[in-house]
Amino acid sequence: MEMASKTLPDAEKRQEYLENHFVYEVRELNATVWYMMSLQRYSGGRRPDLLQYLGNAGLDHFLLHGRNLLEFYYKTNKPHLYARANAYAPNWRPPTKTAAVRKLHDRVNDEITHLGWKRLDVKDDEKGWPYVDIAIDMCGITETFLKVLDKRYHTTPVRLLRAENIEFQKMFYQMKATKTQVFPDMFDLIGKETPLANTGKGRPGDS
Repeated sequence: MEMASKTLPDAEKRQEYLENHFVYEVRELNATVWYMMSLQRYSGGRRPDLLQYLGNAGLDHFLLHGRNLLEFYYKTNKPHLYARANAYAPNWRPPTKTAAVRKLHDRVNDEITHLGWKRLDVKDDEKGWPYVDIAIDMCGITETFLKVLDKRYHTTPVRLLRAENIEFQKMFYQMKATKTQVFPDMFDLIGKETPLANTGKGRPGDS
């Protein structure tokens, strides 16, 4: 069997990866929180079973993308196989993990991506995921990374992502401060010229 190359993709390929796959991961992480917190608005309480299903699916989606981004930001091994932040910012030093990010890091593999026995050890009062806190802190890590990103990668999709990420973090702080169950309209807050607004996805509830 042919061995995979041990060299990194060239700069053009890395740029393509950043603009498509990295941007996608950040967008999905952030947007999923907004969709989860907006479920009550669009369900109207008529289908609690559907609300529960969509909430669980959204949480899994959020945690999966969070895991992917943690690996991108914090791991440095096997750079020829996996995208790493230090391939885009040679002086990159990831921030110290906050309590919320540590919870994501410590639990996600055993409880979400693998059928780990540790699931049996989680106490009932510890089963919840502080996903708003995680989202706030992941937005901060993303902003820290984008600040030190090599200038050659400061393309329009990346600049738009940075603006969108900042607005999402403000939105998450607002939700945490007011403890509201519904966010403001995401598309009104982040504007029409961001990567998320240009995906062709309609607003929740649109046919």
